Amino acid sequence: MVGELRGWADGLLTVRRRDGTDVEVPEADLVAGKVVPPPPPRRAPRS
Repeated sequence: MVGELRGWADGLLTVRRRDGTDVEVPEADLVAGKVVPPPPPRRAPRS
């Protein structure tokens, strides 16, 4: 699952998906995590 970590308490991680929904994941199911920078700004359309 990919998303933004919103919280981590009492053995549960709360992750916000791209579609805006929050999902709770048991801490024991966590395999890996890493910081991902935000995407670069979109380019202006070519004229």
